[in-house]
Amino acid sequence: MRDVWGIHDFTPDWQALTPRQHAMVQRGAGPGDGIPGGPSGCGYYRITQPLDALAGMGWDVGYGAGEPPCNPAAAREARVIIAQRMDKHSALPYWRRWRAWQPLIYEIDDNVFEVDVTNWQAYRTYSKGDIQDAVSQAASVADIVTVTTGPLADVMSQFNPEVRVVPNTVDERVLAIDRCRQPKVVVGWMGGASHARDIALIAPTLRTMLDRHGKKAELHIVGTDFRPTVGRDARYTDWVPVRANLDFYRTIDFDIGLAPLTGTRFDQSKSAIKAIEYNALGIPVLASDCEPYRDFIQDGVNGYLCRSKQDWGRRLEELISDKAAREQLGAAGRELVRANHTMVTGVKAWAAVLGEVM
Repeated sequence: MRDVWGIHDFTPDWQALTPRQHAMVQRGAGPGDGIPGGPSGCGYYRITQPLDALAGMGWDVGYGAGEPPCNPAAAREARVIIAQRMDKHSALPYWRRWRAWQPLIYEIDDNVFEVDVTNWQAYRTYSKGDIQDAVSQAASVADIVTVTTGPLADVMSQFNPEVRVVPNTVDERVLAIDRCRQPKVVVGWMGGASHARDIALIAPTLRTMLDRHGKKAELHIVGTDFRPTVGRDARYTDWVPVRANLDFYRTIDFDIGLAPLTGTRFDQSKSAIKAIEYNALGIPVLASDCEPYRDFIQDGVNGYLCRSKQDWGRRLEELISDKAAREQLGAAGRELVRANHTMVTGVKAWAAVLGEVM
């Protein structure tokens, strides 16, 4: 019998869709119609990456995507099933039946009950009562709920008292990537459409930076094209899905990594994965002084926490002008990630949780 079967991505990986596939999804098509099912970033960090790591330790694992849960027979034959954000009522009958046969772990990495309206892609889904109800029911049926952070554990504990925090980590191979260096100092940001308010927070600072240092510094945006928000010329790279081939990380050529957040209730349950990934590549981080980053960023060690608009401007000025400081902070950040935030450590946490129910 297989040890673990993982289920991820009940909605398609939108970043991987062609225009024709986008149109098919709008008409109701899904994985059974040739639409890719992931993994999305969430599916990668929380299902495929940890299960691949467990396979490297000799575990017999498998995973798949889709709605209703792909390959129910394969899931039924596993000793444990772990499902990431099972959020459709159509999946609940499978989930409840499996509960009679084997242990279940419900995995969730965002506070879907507090999605801000500006995060339009997620809001149009998770603002619906039936979706939130499906999440709460699936969590309550599970033996254990796994989450990324303590604040998210507090949210999910109202549905199931057996909540375990398993932090996000990066593949240790990321530490060995020698990122591409550009002639100019690259100030960079990466992320999805949910960050409109976050980019707006630092847009005035970025405009000032580019106006003042345009001959020696540039802005590189990866993911969602927020150049109109910034209002200045910048380099843009479309999102490369996070996969085991690590191609996503090779698009990141930053010398300074930005991680702004406005600090909403949704933000407070997020993980520090963006900053962890920057540091893993040897990139110092400028991050908002809010919940996801306070326990990871150490001022003057691996980056800086910014508490005001003046902080963003001052720290950018310092790091653009001081290559030695950038290199020192980046090197320290990489060692911090190596010691505490790779899947070498993370897989042990996943194994411990799975071991509770096996």
